[in-house]
Amino acid sequence: METLSNDYRDVELLDLGSEQERQRGPFLVVQAGYTPGDEDVYESLFVLRPDGCWVDVNVYLSSGKPELLDEAVFTSAQQVMELLDNLPPEPKVAELPVSEEGLRAWLEAHPPGAMLEMARHWLAHYRERQQQRADGS
Repeated sequence: METLSNDYRDVELLDLGSEQERQRGPFLVVQAGYTPGDEDVYESLFVLRPDGCWVDVNVYLSSGKPELLDEAVFTSAQQVMELLDNLPPEPKVAELPVSEEGLRAWLEAHPPGAMLEMARHWLAHYRERQQQRADGS
């Protein structure tokens, strides 16, 4: 188990593009680990936002609003690399509340192994929201 870092070698870049359409991006940057200084050493999956802050993915899952994850999407791999090149060594973690009730409800509704299906569902709705914005809706 590793401490969360801003080192590009520790992050995973998830390409959310469509293989069918041969489209690269958008992207999510994730990293498993624990917050520096966390005495409990609670490991979680963190998502990097374009503002340089890391957020525990459970914040998004427990919110009941999948569209909140949109704030963590990068439009290009270059945008990710530029951000990572300019981040300080010590990561900044947004201290946002995780709703225990919301997380419990999410876990009950999504059995083990359903994370990929949930991600596909979120991605489909993300693309719809982006298209509506592009259309001026």
